[in-house]
This record gives sequence, structure tokens and C-alpha cells, in this order.
Amino acid sequence: MNITIGIGNMKFTKVYFINILLSITLSLILLLNFGCGKKNESKDEESNITPKANVTITTMKRENVNDTIFLSATSVYNKKTSVEAPITGYVMKVNSTLGNSVIKGNELFVMETKEYHALNPSKDIVDTLAMRKLFGKIIINSPTSGQIMELNAQEGAYVQEGSPLCIIVNISDLDFNLYVPVEYVTYIKTGGSCTIILSNEQRIPARISTLLSKAEVNSQSETYLLKPEKYLIVPEGINVKVFIITQKRDNTQLLPKDAVLSNETLDKFWVMRLINDSTAVKIYVRKGLSSANLIEIVEPQFSSSDKFLLSGNYGLPDTAFVTIQNDSNEK
Repeated sequence: MNITIGIGNMKFTKVYFINILLSITLSLILLLNFGCGKKNESKDEESNITPKANVTITTMKRENVNDTIFLSATSVYNKKTSVEAPITGYVMKVNSTLGNSVIKGNELFVMETKEYHALNPSKDIVDTLAMRKLFGKIIINSPTSGQIMELNAQEGAYVQEGSPLCIIVNISDLDFNLYVPVEYVTYIKTGGSCTIILSNEQRIPARISTLLSKAEVNSQSETYLLKPEKYLIVPEGINVKVFIITQKRDNTQLLPKDAVLSNETLDKFWVMRLINDSTAVKIYVRKGLSSANLIEIVEPQFSSSDKFLLSGNYGLPDTAFVTIQNDSNEK
């Protein structure tokens, strides 16, 4: 049974009215689905945008590099001349000071026996005992030329026979005792060169002369004798640093240390190399010698035009998207 609805001059059947409602409902559903689809699609596009790391870059250098070790050494004069008191008595005169240079035959000390010294207040007795004066006063001359390294006597001091008055050294006989831990013994060769660094940073070339002693149980080090190749005046017992080149490579690949990454066990090393302006890839390398700031890359071989990440490279995946900072300085 059809029902006819009249609105003014318009008449609609019930079926026709239901169809209109269905069409409107379907249109609304389609509109809603289309709008939600657009929103989800925009969200998907945003989620697909890969973040980029801010990095700085560097290039490969080719230079010479040395591997060095630093050891300790002590100055020593192996040839010493000790001037000793020939008698028991008083040191009445000292004609030199510590560090002064002396010539063989120079008068160094004047000594008096205790007997002669006891007679000095009486001029009459001294005059009548001229022979005793001759034997009671001793002049001690320098037995060699050199420098006064130790001065033990003071004027007025009473010393026993054989007591050391001073020690004279020949400054050309200055050596250094080099102490080498057993793990570095393989790098030490007799006749090899090294450099002595004094406390004022002065550098003196030297040569490894001889092995003085084998490794001891307590110190676990060997002692070598160093000969300076330059005239040098220092006191005995001065501690210095000595650096020795153990390996040397010429015209080798070098990168800043910050550009070379490693795993926790330090048995794998890699760099992040740019393949274009926004992409870097991980390349495993074999490292060699290292200096204070540079590391040698033994293999693979790179070109001078290759660029590597210097900062911002830590924790990046095998292939990473990056943004090169405009203010980055290529080192």
C-alpha cells in the first residue's frame, strides 16, 4: 500500500522518501570516511620523514706519523774524582764553591793537624817550632780538571782522615741512566737514537749506549746508559723524560681520532663516509699507528676527496641521513 504525502503542489510516495534518506546517509558516510582517510594519510606521510643528524665533516690527510714511548731517566756522572782529607784535622780554608770549574793543580783546601791547630794561639811556640809548622799545615790541590759537583768541607770543620772533601767531575762524562720496563725492552736497541726532555722542555738528542743491568724482580725494569749528543751541564740526579720512536710510517692515511669509532671491546673500528650531501655509510677500517690527535688508517685506501663525519657520528646506523652544519670546519 503506497502512502502519498503532499507538500503544496508536490506529492511523494513513502518509498521515494526512504530512498532520499538513504542517499543522504550514504553521502555523509562517504564524506566522513574521505576526511579521516586524508588525515591518516597526512599522519603516515609525517611518520615516514626520517630524522637527520647534525654533523660536521673532515677529510683524509697524508702525512708521516711516529709511534713513541716515554720513559724516565736520571743524570749521572760515571767518572768522578773524590778529594779526601789526607790527615785528621781542621779545614782552615776552602778555595772553591759548589759548581765551580777547577784546573788540575789548583789549590782547593788548606788543612791543619789538631796539634798544629792547638799551637796557633801561641806565636812564640809557632816561631820556635818552624819544622812542626811545616808538617802541621797541609795544602790540598785539585788532582784533575773538572767541575765541583759535591762540596762537603766547610771552613773550621774538623774531619777524619779519608773523609771526602769534594767530588770533581768531568762535564764531558755526563750520562743518563734510562729505566726501561720489561714490556718496552724490545723497542730498545744499543746505538739507537732518542730524545731527552729537560724540565724546561729543552730537547737534547741522545744515543742508547750500553745495557747496565738486567731486569730486577722488584722493579721489573732494565737500565741502559744514554749518551747526550750535545754539550750539557746539569747536576747529577736530575730526573728527565726520554721519548723513543718505536715505529715510523711515511705518507700514510690519517684521520682525526674523533672520526674513527669503535665497539666496546675495541676490536672493530669504522668510519662514517659521505656518499652524497645527505647520506653517510659505515665502512669498517683497520687502524695503525696513532699520535696525540690522529689515527692511521691502514685499509681500505681512500681518496683525498672523500669526506667523513667528524662530530655527530656516534650511534648512527649503517646508513644514516645527515645534515652538514654550515659552520663546520673541515680538518
